[in-house]
Amino acid sequence: MRLNRYNWQEGNSTSRYELGWVPEFPLRNLDSTRDVDIQAIADHAWSVGESRMARVEQSGRSVVMIGGFTGLDMPRQQELSGMPAWFHQADEYQVMLANPFSEELKREMFYLAENPRAVADGLLTEVQEAIGFFRRLVDDGRKLTLRFYNGVTGLSQWMFDSIESISAVRNWSSRFAIAWSDGRVGEFDFDSHELVFRGEEGKVTRRLNFARPPKLPYFDGDGALVISF
Repeated sequence: MRLNRYNWQEGNSTSRYELGWVPEFPLRNLDSTRDVDIQAIADHAWSVGESRMARVEQSGRSVVMIGGFTGLDMPRQQELSGMPAWFHQADEYQVMLANPFSEELKREMFYLAENPRAVADGLLTEVQEAIGFFRRLVDDGRKLTLRFYNGVTGLSQWMFDSIESISAVRNWSSRFAIAWSDGRVGEFDFDSHELVFRGEEGKVTRRLNFARPPKLPYFDGDGALVISF
């Protein structure tokens, strides 16, 4: 499918992807927080820039949930003053960032940015730096899972909310847990440097190689945006 600045919205109904999907907190799940096994921990929340982090107790384990757009705030903060002491006390780390290859992001950049290719390349550079930070934690023996959501603006409706109180941390982390469990969120393979998507039965349905990424956005020879991998 080829798009330009005038017909880009038409893809919402014709694309084979669910372009409107982001890991929101769906209205049908408003009562699901009571079923999420999470206990927020006082004074164990942290926010810098677009990144949010909270340490919670989940199913008897200490879990640090990290959410953001590119995750660049994490390595930058580490360089400046290090992570909070409680960050290193977790049994597990769950990280969710924006998928730099998503159709939603391509549309957003193509429609809004004056130089979408430069914006996309800069975004990917930031994501790669964040991946390096999380890879070091994995190499240190930490149990860390990195996933990428498809979407841009929708996630900000809750991911970037304030987490300055216990109730806010519980609300944020509960929404995080629901989005985290959605099968449409791709998982990063640190060994192959690929973003892997799996179907309901666990079979790999798509791979995106971060080590040899295609140019973003995907323009053809006529300068039109191509909406397919």
